[in-house]
Amino acid sequence: QYVFLNFPSVSLFEFHPFTLSSSPRSSHLQVHVKAVGDHTTKVLKKGVANAFAKQPLRVRVDGPYGHFSLNAMRYPLLVLIGGGVGVTPLIALLKLVYQIDHSQDVEHSIEHIY
Repeated sequence: QYVFLNFPSVSLFEFHPFTLSSSPRSSHLQVHVKAVGDHTTKVLKKGVANAFAKQPLRVRVDGPYGHFSLNAMRYPLLVLIGGGVGVTPLIALLKLVYQIDHSQDVEHSIEHIY
């Protein structure tokens, strides 16, 4: 799933796509932003400045779009491989598995390999 975000204090009309890292069952939206270009660098600088000033960073959201199509609980074993921005949907999947495990009292083990 993804959303288009606009940060009016950075650019009034410019929307950019961001992959959701929140679980599909979550009541809130979460994204991870890395400063890799001019726009995201400005967004992060503005966010840090606002945090020090104890002011919120206003965001306009268009979406979400797409849907989470993997039924992770259907499989006894999952191997997740991701790097760079590709880890963002994996974070959402891990959060979903965690939420399902705790709601159904099911045990799963997660092994991190770096």
